[in-house]
Amino acid sequence: MASEIAAARRDTAAALAVAPVKLCSSGLPPSDPIVHESHDAAQPAGRWRPLATSFSAIFARIGQRIYDWYATKGIWWATSVILHALLISTAILLMGNVVRQELDTGVPVFNGGMSTVISDTAGDLSSFGGGEEIQSDPAESSNTDPLAGDSGSGSMGGAEGAVGGARTSDAAANSGARGDGHGTVISSSGSGAGPAGKGGGGTGFIGSATGLFSDGMALNVAGSGTGRGRRAAAAGVRKAASIGDAVDGITGYIKGRLDREDLLVVWMMDESISMLEDRPAIADKIEPYFRSLEARDKSGDHRLFSAVLGYGFRCEELVQPTQFGSQIPQAMRNCPVDDTGSEQVCSAVQYAIGRYGKNWKNLAIVIWTDESGDDLCLLEDTLKMCKKAHAMVIVVGPTAVFGSDHGTRQWIDKPTGFAFRLPVSRGPESVVSEKVWLPYWHESPLPAWNQWRRDGAQPAEGMPWYGGPNREGLLSGFSPNALTRLALQTGGTYTRLDREEDPRPFNPTKLKRYQPSYESYVEYARSAKSRPLAKANFAAVEIAQKQSIFPPQMAFFMHRSGRYPFQAESTVLPPAEFRKRLVPELKQEVFGCKKVLKSLELVLAPYGEDGMEDEYDRELSPRWRAWYDLNRGRLLAMSVRYREYVLTAQSVMENIDSLKADTNQIVFHPSSKNRAGPEIEAQAFEARRLLNRCRTENAETPWAYMAQWELDHDFGLSVEEIALPPAQSTSSPSSLTPAAAPTFEFPKL
Repeated sequence: MASEIAAARRDTAAALAVAPVKLCSSGLPPSDPIVHESHDAAQPAGRWRPLATSFSAIFARIGQRIYDWYATKGIWWATSVILHALLISTAILLMGNVVRQELDTGVPVFNGGMSTVISDTAGDLSSFGGGEEIQSDPAESSNTDPLAGDSGSGSMGGAEGAVGGARTSDAAANSGARGDGHGTVISSSGSGAGPAGKGGGGTGFIGSATGLFSDGMALNVAGSGTGRGRRAAAAGVRKAASIGDAVDGITGYIKGRLDREDLLVVWMMDESISMLEDRPAIADKIEPYFRSLEARDKSGDHRLFSAVLGYGFRCEELVQPTQFGSQIPQAMRNCPVDDTGSEQVCSAVQYAIGRYGKNWKNLAIVIWTDESGDDLCLLEDTLKMCKKAHAMVIVVGPTAVFGSDHGTRQWIDKPTGFAFRLPVSRGPESVVSEKVWLPYWHESPLPAWNQWRRDGAQPAEGMPWYGGPNREGLLSGFSPNALTRLALQTGGTYTRLDREEDPRPFNPTKLKRYQPSYESYVEYARSAKSRPLAKANFAAVEIAQKQSIFPPQMAFFMHRSGRYPFQAESTVLPPAEFRKRLVPELKQEVFGCKKVLKSLELVLAPYGEDGMEDEYDRELSPRWRAWYDLNRGRLLAMSVRYREYVLTAQSVMENIDSLKADTNQIVFHPSSKNRAGPEIEAQAFEARRLLNRCRTENAETPWAYMAQWELDHDFGLSVEEIALPPAQSTSSPSSLTPAAAPTFEFPKL
């Protein structure tokens, strides 16, 4: 019996000795220590005891390894995990903001009060002209913007920048999440980085130079006050002194691209009648360049392909992509004329992308126009198509009219030689019009010539440089907003090219503080709603657009001449007949003025009864401050003028028998004396205060000019009695019918 017990003990010891070897073969290192378990009552008995002992050893060894790793490496791993989690979280937050802004707006903007700054000259543009220095307005040569960045040394018109090393954009220049921005410039020899802007909630983004041309053009993006917004400050807008200047700029760009790659340039010509004389001039200036291309040795050079599209109401291909450059100027000269007056520019760009985008990797679209376009509702879709196709858009177009989407263009009636100003789409310089539409008084004793209401024609002879009562000829100093955005956000440029008759009275350096925003309508409206001054202004503009506000008649009685330029002439009546007809005419004018006064109350309502001086003090944007002073100041002044007109007209009617015996004409003139009571006096005082502040704080800008014009005429009215001798009569004494004026068939430009 004792021998059997001894044999059993030997078998158990052998099993315990073999178990660690079997467990090691299943994964544990052989060198790991084995912890022997104590023999207590909880241990399983019999043949399961060795296996239980082995599992206990495994868990003990795992625990020991965990403890050893924690003691030697754990703290460093924990620190690393925390830091990486913070960095990844920050990057995701920033990327979310960047992507959101790109999807919503397509353009980086501040959410604060700073304004976009686009240089008018883009620095030294000598390389843009292919080695010939481009002459710009000397006043436009300086860049005082504190956000202006260093220019790069690249020579190409588009770039892709990485945001956080992940997201790319065709439009050149983005940055890293910590303000140490970087941009990858495609086919360019260099780029320059602009300065960082730090916002109150975090560091803003830095933009690199776009490298649009050989001297580089700095695209600076500064941080907003919240650390999440961005604002573009691109030097992508310049001014050309002539058609030849603009052509040199484009051919200089083409030369730079051909040094590196093949290129298709699509020349998109505006077919409207207003461009009839410009298209041959463009062809004459560009023809020598294409001749030089055909004559040079093409060995080793990249190939240039060119196509010509004409657009108006619809788009058509005039020349397919070809290497024979001589066909291009010929097509420009023979471009069809579209007499519809419609310029579907976005549709035309989409047509070009659809026709060439898939087969051409390097595509540049050159839009040559004198208007801003009629289908700008398609802008967002057009931008997406251009970016997807990596197509750059270069625009040569006009300066935008100030605060309006319509300006004028001179047109000569060839049979008579008479010059007229016809309406054209030429703005606005902002996303939407920011000017309350109000006419100026005392421009003329009569409304404009009778064909103005039918087709917008105005005699050009004697018209002031700024246009008529609505200042249709006042240029803003900025380019049309939609076409500028189309160019800048595709990596291209906008070249402002005005005509000789277009005045440019404003200093571009002064205007840089008032640069409009280049964001989508959705983001623009969202930003305005968060700024009380802007919100009130937009409400006033929208209400005013639904009203009919015209200045009343100032002279009784006058009519338009039947001869060009259809000037005002007196209608002579006997004094008795004059008195008889004067009263009903004045009653009609008073009725119209009272209707306008109700409209003005509606337009003034968004600004509040006492104004918005607290919001004015908090607003940082000089542009919105200027609009507040100008729009509200003019509205108050207009209200005083209409009230004074009503009181003056009523006084004349009540004292009709007190007129001089020989009076047969009266004229209302501006006067410093007001007939209204203290309430109107207070309103007039506030109007002058706002207009004077606008004039002084925004000197040498369109806002100051418009405010000064309003202040040039007092708000009250005086009555001048005139006795016209019968010898000057130009009409029957018993008739007020004006002399018949000829009618003209004006084209739609």
